[in-house]
Amino acid sequence: MDNISNSIRTLYSDYDFSYLLNKYIDKNYWLKHIKEHFSKENIENLTDFNYSKSFTYHIDLSNSNLRIGTKEFELYLNKGHQLYRLEVMISLLAPYISYHFFKYSLENDSINLQGKTIPFVDEHKIYLEKIRLFSKANKLKILTDDCLKSKIEVPSYSSSASVYKLLFENSEIGFPY
Repeated sequence: MDNISNSIRTLYSDYDFSYLLNKYIDKNYWLKHIKEHFSKENIENLTDFNYSKSFTYHIDLSNSNLRIGTKEFELYLNKGHQLYRLEVMISLLAPYISYHFFKYSLENDSINLQGKTIPFVDEHKIYLEKIRLFSKANKLKILTDDCLKSKIEVPSYSSSASVYKLLFENSEIGFPY
């Protein structure tokens, strides 16, 4: 944890990354590498550097080929189906990766989203090994939920912030990190 803390403090000592990330970074950089390990699944690139400091990919585990938020997505859920996704986030600032399994369902006419680090369905357990192999092949360290929740004092922040917020996503949306 000390290594991660020191790396983050160094990165944040003087820099605001939003402009640089949006202007100069190819949002598809990791896509070909992801496809090498998840070749049979539909992959949706959700990378957006407005509040994010990571490449974000959703891997469709339901073989639905539906994009999140579309009418087709909602109609599928309205029919009583559930959708499963694996979210992979790769930090742009340091060689770290985070992942979560998502389950979308319809409850009381609202889309319900659940997320956790273990699969919802036994047949999806193979993706834990795929993530491990992808990370190893690309020299990325998988960060656990405990690590992501850890708070770090950073000079450019008025208070401590979580590892997740500093390395991946700087918004209040998503997991409570």
